[in-house]
Amino acid sequence: MEDRNLLSCEGLERSFRDSRGSRLILRGLDLSLRRGELLCISGRSGAGKSTLLHCLAGLLRPDGGSIRFEGQAIEKLSETRRARLRAGPVAVVFQSLRLLEHLSVAENILLPGLFAGRRRKADEINDLLEELGLGGYAEAMPSDLSGGERQRVSLARSLMQEPSLLLADEVTANLDRETAEMILGVFDRLRSSGRTGILAVTHHPDLIGMADRHLRMEDGLLAEPT
Repeated sequence: MEDRNLLSCEGLERSFRDSRGSRLILRGLDLSLRRGELLCISGRSGAGKSTLLHCLAGLLRPDGGSIRFEGQAIEKLSETRRARLRAGPVAVVFQSLRLLEHLSVAENILLPGLFAGRRRKADEINDLLEELGLGGYAEAMPSDLSGGERQRVSLARSLMQEPSLLLADEVTANLDRETAEMILGVFDRLRSSGRTGILAVTHHPDLIGMADRHLRMEDGLLAEPT
C-alpha cells in the first residue's frame, strides 16, 4: 500500500556513548507527518527531542529502524544526498543559530539555494524579510542583529527553500511576544498552503494550541500528552 505520509519513521533507535557507557536515547520510536500538517513535540530536557530532529534531518544516522521522506529511506542515502535534501525540500531551523558571520543576511538566506543550484531574485528575499519584520536588513551582517533578529534570519533561510518539510527546534524560545506571534503567523500560512509539513519541537503554548497534533516525548518514545 502506498505511504501517504510526507514523513514517517518506524522503530527508530539511536544511542550515544559517554563515560557511563552506551545510552539508548530513541527507543523504537514511531512517527508520521502529513503534508500540510503541524505537529508539535514537547518534553523535558534530555528526553531525545533534538536527537530525533537530527535523525529526521539526516544529520545523524539511526542505529535501528527506518525514516522515510517522500518515499525515500533517508538513513540509506549518502552524506552528500542527505545534505542536498537539507538544501532543498527539507529545511531545518535549530535553536543554535547557524548563521555564517562573514556573510550578509541576504547571502546567508541564499546559501542553501546556491548549494542546490537555484537562484533567487532580490525581490523574493526582500518580500520574505518584510514578512518577518526585517525589511531593509538584507545587507546587514549577523553581528549587527539581536538574538530575535538572528532567529528570524535563520527561519527566512529555511523558508527561501520552499520546503516540503520544515523541522523546527524551539524557534520561539527567548523571543518577545510580538516576534513569536510573527513566527506563528508564518507557520500558519505554511500549514494553510497544504504544501509543507511542519514538525516543531516546542514548549510555546500558543504554537502547541494551533497544532493539528501534539505529542510528548518521554524516555525516547512519543505519546499523547496526559
